[in-house]
Formats: sequence, C-alpha cells, structure tokens
Amino acid sequence: MATFAYEPSADRRSGFRPSNAGDSVMLFFAVFAILWAVMRACHQSITMDEAMTWRSYVAPADPNHWTAHSNNHVLNSVLMRLAIAVFGLSELSARLPALAGACVYVGSCFFLCRLLFEEAIARVVVFVCLVLNPYLGDFYAAARGYSLAFGFLVCAVALAADLQLQLPGAPPAKAVRVCALISAVLGLSFVANFSYAIIDGTIWAALLLWILASQWPSTNWRERWKLLVSGILPGAFVAFVLASSTLLDWNRDQLFDGARSLAEMFGRLATGALADPSPEFANRLVLSVAEFVRPCLIPALACAAVWRLAVVFGYRRLEQIHARKRLEFFIVVGSALLLALLLHWAAFHLAGLLLPRYRTSVYIIPLGTLAVGALYAIPTPKGLGGLNGRAALIGVLGVLAFYYVLCLRANYFWEWRNCAETKDLYYVLAYYNHAFQVIDVPARPPLGDCLEFYRRASGRETLAEFKDPAILDTFPHGTKAYALYEPQDHDFIASQGLRIVYRGRLSNAVIAVQPDLAGYDSRPKANKMGETAYDDTYYTVLYHGSFVWLNKLIVGLPMKWNWQP
Repeated sequence: MATFAYEPSADRRSGFRPSNAGDSVMLFFAVFAILWAVMRACHQSITMDEAMTWRSYVAPADPNHWTAHSNNHVLNSVLMRLAIAVFGLSELSARLPALAGACVYVGSCFFLCRLLFEEAIARVVVFVCLVLNPYLGDFYAAARGYSLAFGFLVCAVALAADLQLQLPGAPPAKAVRVCALISAVLGLSFVANFSYAIIDGTIWAALLLWILASQWPSTNWRERWKLLVSGILPGAFVAFVLASSTLLDWNRDQLFDGARSLAEMFGRLATGALADPSPEFANRLVLSVAEFVRPCLIPALACAAVWRLAVVFGYRRLEQIHARKRLEFFIVVGSALLLALLLHWAAFHLAGLLLPRYRTSVYIIPLGTLAVGALYAIPTPKGLGGLNGRAALIGVLGVLAFYYVLCLRANYFWEWRNCAETKDLYYVLAYYNHAFQVIDVPARPPLGDCLEFYRRASGRETLAEFKDPAILDTFPHGTKAYALYEPQDHDFIASQGLRIVYRGRLSNAVIAVQPDLAGYDSRPKANKMGETAYDDTYYTVLYHGSFVWLNKLIVGLPMKWNWQP
C-alpha cells in the first residue's frame, strides 16, 4: 500500500476538522479584512462610478434602479437605495451593500479553507491569498456590485463543497435543499452584476452535475427530478423578480468595455492583483525585494501548480475517498472556470462580444486560488514528488500572501485613482462657499457627480448643483472657482490667470480660483455665533488616509479639513 504525504485520522474524516491555531489566525485575518474594508468605506473619497450610480439610479425619486445600463448593478442599486433611505446619505451608507458582499465572501472563504485543508499553515496561507488580495479588497468597499457578485459566487461553491466533502454522503432531502440554495445565491450573483452571467452559468452547471453524479446511485428518478428542479427554479425566480424588466430593455450597445485578447485580459488582471507595494507597510529594502520578485510570482505559481497537477494525475490509484473528493472539487471549480473563459473567447470571435477586462474578470482570482489550493489538499504518495510538489506550491502561495499584505492600501481604489481626493476637493470648495460666497463651480468630468454627492450629503453649503459640461473642453470664463485636472486643463488655467490653491497628490485634481481669492489667511474663522465655517470636531481622531502627514500639496489653504454631514 502506498504511503501518502499525509493521511487524516479516522476521527477527522467526517465533518469539519477540529479547531486549531490555524483557525484562530484565519479568524484574525477575517476580522482584519472586514474592519479594513469598513475603515476604507468610511474614509475614502467617493469615486466616479459610485457617484454616477447614486446620482442616476439611487437618488432620483423615480425607480431608476431598474434602468438597463452597464453602470447600473441592479442588486447593488436596490440595496444602496434601501441603505440610504434608512441611514441617510453618507459614504458608509452608500457602501453598505458592498460591505455585505465582502462579509459573504470572507465567510465563505473561511468555511472552504476549514473544509479543504488539514494543516494549519495551508488554511492560513490560502485564506490570506483569498481575502487580502488588494484588487479584490478594493471592491469590498467600493459601492459597486462586484463584491456581491463574487461573494455569492464563492458562497455557492462553499455550499456544494459542504454537501460533497462531508462524510458519509448526504441524504437526498438535504441535497435538494442545497441545490435550491446554490441556485438562489447564483441568481443573486447574476443580478448583482450581469457581467458574471457566463461564470455563474458554468459554476451552476458544474456544481449541479457534481451533486447529481454523487446522488445518482442512491436515488430514484423522482428524487433526481427534484434535484434538477430545485437547482433551476430558485435562481430563475430571483432573476425574474429582480432583473426581468432590466434584461428586456437591455441593449447590446451597453457591452462596450472589454479586452480584445486573452493576453490583454490576463495581463491587466495581473497588474491589478499584483499592485505596487505600499511604502507605508514596507521599508526600502523590503520594497526592493518585493519589486524584484513580483514578475516571478505568477510564473512560479503556474509552474508549481503544473508540477502538482502532474503528480496528482500521474498517480491514478487515489483510493482514499478523502483524496478523491478533493480531486473532484478541483475538477469542478477548474473546469467551470476554464469553460467560462472558453465561452468568453468563443463569444468574442463569433459574436464580437469583448472579453472581460479589469474588474469584470476579477472572479478569476478567487476561483483560481481555490483550484490551486485544492491541488495542495489532495493527498498523494511521497515517491512521485508528492512532498516536494506540495512544499513548492505552498511556498509560492506563502510568498504571494505576504506580497498581498504589503499591497494593502487605504487612500484610493486602484481603478479610480483619479477620484482619490474628491472629498478634499469639496472641503476646499465648502470653505470658499462659506468664506467668499463661491456658488457656481464648473467641474471637469468625472468630478461633477462626486462633488454633487458631497454637496447633498452636507446640506450646509449654498453651492449650486454640480453639472459636468456638455462639451468636455468648454468651461465658462470668469467663474470664481473651478474643479479641474492637471495637466489636461493647464492651458485653460493659464489663459484665465487662475491660481491653483489645492492639488491632489494621487489624482492631480486641482481647485483653481481667481487671483483675488487666492491670497488670504486660511485659518478657520469664527462666524457671529462663534462657530467655524466647517465642522472640525473630529479632526484629531479620524484616519486621514495616509501614515505620511505631508500627503497633500496645498498652496494657501489648511492642510486638511474634516467635514461631517
């Protein structure tokens, strides 16, 4: 009989593995990931897509959340409308649905890692790779439908894994209930973001076939029909209730963004996933090492995965049911992901539908990580490179997890860096409004929607409604203040003789004013009632987005305002 790299004891072959130190570490990272996302949701400036969603589909009195538009993620818009109605307009209330999706995702990953892995080190490393990826982390807090979409997607995988990996086999009645839940949560994933339609469909088909195949020998035709119907109707009902009218009004013209090659799709996804390490978390030596190893991480992971794959399929006598179940998990998740990519490729070449790009392809990260992790979880003999292959794989995943930790950020979203300081822009304009009665402020797109969000959230300024100009390069002359971008608007600023009084360090957005408003004492002034022009009560306790104090270049203005609606 072959000797395996590890074999679980008899009392650990069914149900969850007993809690160990690895679970405590996972719980710490889970809480950290959620709290970090909450902090970002409270602190970071509203971005262009978030503000457009709010202004176009949430704020109007009409039920615009059913509008057929690529920027309208229906489930997210519905939940945003509910959260803002209950808690009022704020950055946190607008982002509550995204935080809910993050909780679903992190909880599902915690559940899967406990289910798949025996060793504490494997649980922790794979869990960190799943939940602290910086690109995924952006969508935990951004008020978009992506965290809900991939959260429910991974939740469906966790539900199926719980049914299939538990020993002994589940009774048919439980399988029917699980199929119904899987169908419902995948329906929610689709409604959260229509760009997930193909991956939701392939995951649904793979999970349903997995469950049907395992239940086939012990069920009759009537029970098999129940499994099939329970796996279809709940998801169809969710899509009908939440998205039917939107889908009927859908126009192919909305499918305008995407990649034109697999190289572009994977290249841009890798750029977002392996972002620049943060100098606030690593010293110069660590940063230089991280920059050196970054180009090698994905090739090394691919090589380790192929090595492990060759060992697993090279040894055909996987007699342990423990090993076979994890091999089945790898095949189900991996084949669903591969089939989705093939369908996208076919749709691109046959129908001209662009491939997923950037955030619409972000589901590849959690599903790919789960598939690679499942390869590690399969016990194999020591003699065929089993131990060395597993060590190489977990070693690369460990380096990747550490790199992700170095990339944590709290002051901007990677895809919306040009909106990193919209809150600060409004602080400056609020001061000018109170001190100098500045009312009309032309704004360069996409700043108008973001500034309008803060204007309505504040309700204490007399600023006019912010509207983006119909012609992007045309601004009215002689206005007291402008919200612009450098260097795009440098010629306009120079021709009007404007003075830049605020410049965002990350976005290069600027506030430019007429020369007669630029020279003044910028300290907060008390009004007739002894109150300052803006609320700075919590200035000393709020986190301001950087551990570097000098994080803004401001000419003639206070370094930071803290405005509270």
